[in-house]
Amino acid sequence: MTPMELGDYWDRGYIIDKPKKNVYSFERYEGTEPDVVIPDCVSIIRKNAFAKNQYLQSVVIPEGITEIPDRAFYGCTALRRVVLPSTLKVIGDSAFTGCRLLESITFPQGLCYIGCDAFCGCGFRKLVIPDSVGTISAGAFRCCASLTDVSLPAGVNIARSYKEEIMYQHPMSSGPYPVEIPHNGAFLDTPFGKENGME
Repeated sequence: MTPMELGDYWDRGYIIDKPKKNVYSFERYEGTEPDVVIPDCVSIIRKNAFAKNQYLQSVVIPEGITEIPDRAFYGCTALRRVVLPSTLKVIGDSAFTGCRLLESITFPQGLCYIGCDAFCGCGFRKLVIPDSVGTISAGAFRCCASLTDVSLPAGVNIARSYKEEIMYQHPMSSGPYPVEIPHNGAFLDTPFGKENGME
């Protein structure tokens, strides 16, 4: 990316940094464009990058991104559409919490880990969890009040409480994923959770 191109993105509210040679990080979105395509050169998205942006309606995340970090899209109440890359491995804690208009999402084969409260309060009706997912953390789909149909892979670890969460390893860390807020199971307060005793 040339300095001129980088400057153009900054003018549009895309706060992109280049901390290392040829490694661009998406620090923060401060724009008002409803449809955002993160540039292909970006390989890191920072925590809280889009948090509480009330303009964002759709976002395309480029190939090469392996993690959507904690609270990346927290409280984006207008967000309706997210395109995830095939390279994605980890969705962090509260990554999409409160995105109540987000009614569908396609998880890539290769996704390993869905964090605590990752999609709490989203508008999903149906979900297909790919076979590659090893852990669905506590509260991951909590309060998705319309969620009635979930296809789960055999052998997936589903945390039924935050106390149980410490048993599971975050695939991109050397220790247990940190747990802070005491809520219950991955499908708490969803029709699917009630029907299948998974609260």
